[in-house]
Amino acid sequence: MNKNCLFVHAHERDKAIFFSSVSNYLSTQGYESIHLTFSRLEEAVYTAHNVKKPYFLPKVLKTFSSELNENDKRNYDLEKLLYYTFEFNKINHFSYNKQEMLINAKRYINFLNKLNSDKKLELIISWNDTFMFDSISKRFAQVNNIPVLIFEAGIFRPYTITVDGKGVNYGNSVPQEMAAYKDVQFHMNDYQEFLSSIKDKQHIFQSQTKNVGDTYLKERLVDYVNRNIFKRELKLEVIFEKPTNKIKRVISNKRKNNKNNKNNIHTKDSELPKDYLFVPFQVHDDSQIIMNSDSIKSMEQLVEIIIFQLDEYNRKHNKDLHVVFKEHPADQGRVDYSSLYDKFKNHTHVNFLTSGNTNEILQKSNLVVTINSTVGIEALQNYKPVITLGNSYYGIDGIAYKCSNYKNLYEVFHKALTQDVDREAINKFLFYLRFSYQIEGDWRKGIFNAKELQDKINAVLA
Repeated sequence: MNKNCLFVHAHERDKAIFFSSVSNYLSTQGYESIHLTFSRLEEAVYTAHNVKKPYFLPKVLKTFSSELNENDKRNYDLEKLLYYTFEFNKINHFSYNKQEMLINAKRYINFLNKLNSDKKLELIISWNDTFMFDSISKRFAQVNNIPVLIFEAGIFRPYTITVDGKGVNYGNSVPQEMAAYKDVQFHMNDYQEFLSSIKDKQHIFQSQTKNVGDTYLKERLVDYVNRNIFKRELKLEVIFEKPTNKIKRVISNKRKNNKNNKNNIHTKDSELPKDYLFVPFQVHDDSQIIMNSDSIKSMEQLVEIIIFQLDEYNRKHNKDLHVVFKEHPADQGRVDYSSLYDKFKNHTHVNFLTSGNTNEILQKSNLVVTINSTVGIEALQNYKPVITLGNSYYGIDGIAYKCSNYKNLYEVFHKALTQDVDREAINKFLFYLRFSYQIEGDWRKGIFNAKELQDKINAVLA
């Protein structure tokens, strides 16, 4: 008898292609894959890749009750489960109907109950665990004792994929004590050769992928007509930016960025100071900021803290240390930092970059300070001292310096700059991440190491 595996929300076309590849592999292992789709684009991707006809939720959920039974009311804290979805839209000033989202969340829980009753789900797979339908699915799995596998882009990109039965980012299953890594056998040759390539090509699985990009506009148009004009389907979006507003925003921010560049507000790579902290900006609405940073909720706040503490460090230790901030590429055209740059443009020890080679900037730095960016991992690969200001799975004593009391951050600067990094500990930690925690593959191409994925499945089913 086939085992039933539920695939939740692919979110994007490339991820739907990857889920199709995973689904096709699982079918060779005795699984029946059940896919949920939230748009016709997702449905077109799955159909093109020989996936069994999925549930089209904008239609399906209309038939389910928007009321929960008393047991489910106790089991599901909807304000908590939808927190990231609400905050994401608030931060971006997107208009959304909170009550409508809560109603759809209840419908979705009732749908999952019926699906599990009919199919007896034995595994649930999702991409990330933060947005509305992902977080509800994860909680549903906990309530019903169903194993989960949560996928995310890999740490060593593009050659690894994160697959975790607990969660991703700070909520993942990476051990938080150095003692867990003492027996890791580090092999320098393997580490150097395979840190940025796929080692085990023998077990790589890849479905034949097809280009369905030409269906994108047509499918979006049909979705819009059915949901907004004829009202035949539910609106199940989790991001509520209007397409017209997006176009206006991108054009406006590009103009502002061009103006800033002409006024020489930002420094260039060639003008990097001799000694400096490197502080990478993070995506302003990423779950790492909203969910895993207790105190710093914006890049403006991060800049204020770093500059004040840098001045304290230079004054108390008689140093001439600078700071280099760099915008996250994903926020260019989305966030306008021009007023922030204007505020500190006359500070002689502050440098802002809107572009440049992150790895080169990192390598030339004396210290990397981050909330919880993956740049911290890149810094460890280069044996740079790292300070984390938020919750991070690599913020482990002996690996990085974790600072939550920002009033004393300047002293942590001093400690990190005067103590040697523990290369052996870092090597073991990174080796564990690369060869034990991650699976090999490139999700954008729909390829993965089938043996390693099967090991992850067996572990959560055990």
